[in-house]
Amino acid sequence: MTKPPRPIRTRLADVPRHYKALGYALEQFGSEEAYVAAATSTDPRELARAYAVERPFELLENYVIELAHRGLVESGAIAAAESTTGREDLRSFAADGVITKTLRDRLVELHDLRNQLVHEYPDVKAHRLHAAATAFLPLVREFMSRYLTWLADLGFDVPRPSV
Repeated sequence: MTKPPRPIRTRLADVPRHYKALGYALEQFGSEEAYVAAATSTDPRELARAYAVERPFELLENYVIELAHRGLVESGAIAAAESTTGREDLRSFAADGVITKTLRDRLVELHDLRNQLVHEYPDVKAHRLHAAATAFLPLVREFMSRYLTWLADLGFDVPRPSV
């Protein structure tokens, strides 16, 4: 068996770090209200605590999209030079049976939300980000499990799921 290409291996190795960081960051807030208070605070220490949720959420969301795209290229479903959107890649994954349509819909929803959050007012953004980050963790776990199974089915030597 061969290893997946380096870009896929690198992201697969990095996902658990950011998954754990997001879980830890969310645990630091007892409630959504506590997170919103920190995210909208003028105290730089509180704001920095809130940023600890935002960054791993962004990284994980990017990795899901990048892994889907690179996997489609590796499987020959799309050409390496082909430019596709994250939504298109997730749709292709569901059409190919790699992920369920329900998982696709939730991942697309969170992908779109992440892209919208940069334009939100701070209080609205904080509420939506906390809810999205909390909902995202089990979706990442399911995506990774299905993705690793799919890579193995393609004949790659893949690590055991660690998220």
